[in-house]
Amino acid sequence: VLIRDVAYAGIPKEARAELHERHADWLDEHAADDALVGYHLEQAHGLRIELGEKSGRTRRLAVGAGQRLGAAGMRAWKQGDVPATLNLLGRSTSLLPGDDALRRELLVELGVARWADGDAGAGAALLERAIAAAVAAHDRRIELRGRVQRAAVQLFTEPEGVAERLEEVAREAIPVFEELGDDRALASALTLTAFVEAAFRCHYAASEEEARRALEHYQKAGWPIAPAGRLLAAA
Repeated sequence: VLIRDVAYAGIPKEARAELHERHADWLDEHAADDALVGYHLEQAHGLRIELGEKSGRTRRLAVGAGQRLGAAGMRAWKQGDVPATLNLLGRSTSLLPGDDALRRELLVELGVARWADGDAGAGAALLERAIAAAVAAHDRRIELRGRVQRAAVQLFTEPEGVAERLEEVAREAIPVFEELGDDRALASALTLTAFVEAAFRCHYAASEEEARRALEHYQKAGWPIAPAGRLLAAA
């Protein structure tokens, strides 16, 4: 390891950036993992930034790295690996341009993952950033996703009157998600309304109906059904 580190440090940064980029291309041709390809693109981008390069090539490296790390982060999120999700999505959102649609979506996922990791304040702050970026870009879908998830965080941190607000924004969001075919967002919103029906109103028949709908959309989106399954079992 020491020999490797010394040898690597002895290569000029420009050559290192070129080799990282070439290796990412080679890995891509051989169907390598997104996280590995993203790592090499990320390294190439970082080295070119250190060299003061702000060319289109450097920007493309950032976007490519962000996309691949984001894909790896979402795969980790589906598998329930929260530390890997935080690492990969954090790096991805720092690389993607501020006005990038994928970055807005990943900020929502990162906010929820941060909340799942126990830091509700940081999760809420990330969701606020996602909402602000979505409003600026007139991205109604992500704005609603962010608002639904922000209300969900508030439900557990400052619950007074939040159940009604959560249900209100979820009811506003669900038709939009249905129209756009966003099964992931739809499943999440339905899960939250099912939770409110059960935990706050003791309306278990309504909770069961919402949970069943959520479960179907989780399956369509290729996401684990556990959030809806737990509510369905409880109802």
